[in-house]
Amino acid sequence: MTASSNFSHENKLKGSALLKEWKKFCADPKASGKRLHFKTGYISQDGRITNHDTQEFNKELARAMAEDTKVRNIKEAAAIETFNKIQNNSSNKYNTHAKNNKKARNIPYLPINKCALYLVKDSISGDVKIGISNNPKERYKRFFSEYNVGSIREISTTWFPSREEARHWEKNFHKRYSFKHSPARGGKEWFTLNESEIMFFKEWMRRSSEKRSFKVIKLETKIMKNDDQLFKDYRNNFLSGFFISIFTGVIPAISFAIFQIPIGLFIGPILVGIFCIRKTEKDLFFSKEYGEDGLPLNINVPKREYKEMNLWSERVLKIPAYTLSNKKQFPKKLEFDKNNNLLMRHISRD
Repeated sequence: MTASSNFSHENKLKGSALLKEWKKFCADPKASGKRLHFKTGYISQDGRITNHDTQEFNKELARAMAEDTKVRNIKEAAAIETFNKIQNNSSNKYNTHAKNNKKARNIPYLPINKCALYLVKDSISGDVKIGISNNPKERYKRFFSEYNVGSIREISTTWFPSREEARHWEKNFHKRYSFKHSPARGGKEWFTLNESEIMFFKEWMRRSSEKRSFKVIKLETKIMKNDDQLFKDYRNNFLSGFFISIFTGVIPAISFAIFQIPIGLFIGPILVGIFCIRKTEKDLFFSKEYGEDGLPLNINVPKREYKEMNLWSERVLKIPAYTLSNKKQFPKKLEFDKNNNLLMRHISRD
């Protein structure tokens, strides 16, 4: 019989004893999760850690944390209730005054039921959760019993005037990262994001709170097609015009009626193809966006979300036509002179 088989239900640590072992585990970066389960008694007799053991451990740990912070929670709840009463009374007085005062009717009502959009990270898997709550700190405490996670670290939080608005942005980002959903954590709000995605999401949250615009410079130019590109476009446009007119049947019929010879069936479609050739664009139009640091805009920047919040500030600069011969010659970084004019010498022409 192994040492682990000596554990019974009565040997499992609970309350403050379990919480003490948990704090030791969190403080030691080299600590073993299996060792923690063994010391606390949440392990099967054959020395394996089953899903049942993990769930039981998480539930008991959450209960221990709740007991440990019971007094503080009561005080916090009382303080929050008092604050909300004061805030609501102040807001109601302000809003009533705004309704009755003609000069103040254009002043917006004060928000009462604000709600937070939060971004937190699981220390074990590295997955992040995007959610909303009127009290994020209290919401985090229930993660141990609801999800398959370790300790939680808050990355960022931004507040909105109402729960409806916070939920709108929550759904927005859930949809944006839907292809990176992480079902292993449980629920629908966990995602496996890379550091770049987390960084730009965090920046969006900060700018949305500060109502600070994301400034972008967009370069536009016209590039002349080379001979190969022109030939392909001429050929494709001619064939498109020719076969579309053939399949309609109207143009061949008119053409035959005019020329009264069998080849007349094809003269009309050929003329349509030639017309399409003459309409072929000989230039290509390209554009490229750059961030505030002068570097090309990262694909992980939540562009659509900035635009929806009216925080997208775009400045368009036009490079003289035919300065570049292909889109690869756009500058790797933008530089400007003292008068804020784009330095053209940094644009490659090779």
